[in-house]
Amino acid sequence: KNSESYFKRKISSPEFFYDEQIFTPNNNLKKTTISIQVDNFHKLFEGLILEDEFSIQGNMKLNMRIEETGNISDWIWIDGNGSLNNFEFRSMSPDIRLLDTNLHFIWSQNELQTGLRGKLFDKELITDMSGIISFNKAANKNLPNPLASNLKLNVTMDSLILKNFQSIYEFFTKTVSEDIKERQEKMLPESFFIQSPLYKVFLEKAKLKANLKLDEVKYRTSSHSLGKYNLDLKIESGLGNLNLSGGANNKTDTDLNLNIYFDRKMPTFEFRTKVSSLFWFDEI
Repeated sequence: KNSESYFKRKISSPEFFYDEQIFTPNNNLKKTTISIQVDNFHKLFEGLILEDEFSIQGNMKLNMRIEETGNISDWIWIDGNGSLNNFEFRSMSPDIRLLDTNLHFIWSQNELQTGLRGKLFDKELITDMSGIISFNKAANKNLPNPLASNLKLNVTMDSLILKNFQSIYEFFTKTVSEDIKERQEKMLPESFFIQSPLYKVFLEKAKLKANLKLDEVKYRTSSHSLGKYNLDLKIESGLGNLNLSGGANNKTDTDLNLNIYFDRKMPTFEFRTKVSSLFWFDEI
């Protein structure tokens, strides 16, 4: 026989406050409220991180109410809001610089609205996202509840310097190479993307329309401008479609179309591209 239970936890310090309350009624459907406040990230992590490797500053507020509904296809309802203010994050490896950033979001019965304004590598970054996120009950207790999403995302950058992202690219390629090497050396069993938590939780029932506008693209700061570019991304039913177009002098010198099939043992790709003008490296 199920009985009611109540759990409460509170943690506080001059820079940090955390309050969590979980109520489980007779029907065994949890109701959780969470409040988090960070007044100063730098002071909170002072002495715990290597400041010559990365630093973090700013403040945060978060208030959430999470309820289990009993409906398997819509298992969790979320209401809440949060903000991240005067946020700065700097990392040496890989090189990441997110500065003067402010983020806010409102989440009402699984309808989400977010907005972010900041600077990425000293270049203005603006993002807005809205849509529905619902949660199915997880069949596997070892995995989080899978998401069913229908989202729209718009991103604008006034300038993109490709050289700034080189260390991020090298970091991910090194990570992937080391993972492959480890699997080969330890003869770990083959794993398939379609079985991974990334696919099961986030992509299996994802629907997304995203747009990225780049007012200027350069190889490095002192290079010639490669022009303006627009990127559209759609994800639905295990298929992703990406279209990139743009060029210098308000012309479409480059048009790239890429299809990504997620619902396979391993993702497969097909792409078409048309390039009418190309800067060589000695020109940029």
